Amino acid sequence: MNVYWLIAILTLSLNKFIPCGSNSQYLRKLIISFIPFFIYGAIRVDYGADYPAYEMFFNIFHNASSFVPDKEHHAEIGYQFLCYIMPSFRSILVLNSFLLAAAFVVFIYKNIPSNYAWLAIFLIFLMPEKNIFGSLVGIRNGLVVSSFLITFTFVQQRKPILLVLTALVLSTIHTSAIAYLPLAYLVARDTNITKKELYIWGGFGIVLMIASMSTLINFLLPIFQIIASRYEEALLDLRDGSRGMLNYFANFIMMIAFLIFGYKNNDELEPEQKSLIRMAALYCIAGCLGGISGRMTYYFAVYYIGGIVLMFSSNWQNKTLRYVFLGFVVLIACYATFYVWMGAEWWNHGTYHSLWGDF
Repeated sequence: MNVYWLIAILTLSLNKFIPCGSNSQYLRKLIISFIPFFIYGAIRVDYGADYPAYEMFFNIFHNASSFVPDKEHHAEIGYQFLCYIMPSFRSILVLNSFLLAAAFVVFIYKNIPSNYAWLAIFLIFLMPEKNIFGSLVGIRNGLVVSSFLITFTFVQQRKPILLVLTALVLSTIHTSAIAYLPLAYLVARDTNITKKELYIWGGFGIVLMIASMSTLINFLLPIFQIIASRYEEALLDLRDGSRGMLNYFANFIMMIAFLIFGYKNNDELEPEQKSLIRMAALYCIAGCLGGISGRMTYYFAVYYIGGIVLMFSSNWQNKTLRYVFLGFVVLIACYATFYVWMGAEWWNHGTYHSLWGDF
């Protein structure tokens, strides 16, 4: 992980010291800032437990004399075809890394003020499981999540036809897109956040925390066997009580904070920002779903960061409370990264394997 943290510091440093006096300079600064991260992802080798399977899968379809979809392999037809037409497995890794870096640039440029880009970058790197490793290890997932970030404007500007078309295309890479992109469109409206809506969100969050999760998961299992059958085992783990309440409670607190902020600042927020606040709250709800939240949180994690930056950059009457809020966010992220993620038995990212060697 030393290389990863070095890339994080380098990205933050570039963003700090490259001058920015206009929108075009802001975009240029973001592009330059994420070049080291793009290289980091593009030259990776043996990156995570899924790497050998992805490489083997690529070779199977790329070396075929003609493209014939195979339902026996666990990959959608779009990704099978991508493997067939791409020149090498390395080109898949480069594309995956490029799309993720481009997605960060586009999202920050469109949603984060230039003087707070550093905070968005800091939080992205501080939450590596959701924002980075989930997309670089799970390549199909990464291609879809990155593409959704780039096209998030379809949600913010309320363009349902373009969003549905995007969901259909991306579902050929990863089936989950057909569920999560429409969900984002339905939830992330650009209208004022009302008190009634706040109560609905809050009530739903409480139900998720205190209701019998076993009953809920028994209901959801058939659905997720269709959408993402590979995660059935995670659902069963949750039903056995493997996830604690600490994560649920932190997500519930953050969800309420987002919605109260949106409710109290309806007149000051732009429609696109109201949509972003709801997406941040949706990430929190996803975090309360236990085992089935893994895929959803990968989709919505960057919007959570966008909501945090939007709140922190606003004018707070109590400036001390503003930094207490940020401290709480950082504490949650550190716990999730250094204790939960890096402390897991299956974590294997201590050494960075690359074309330039192992570090």
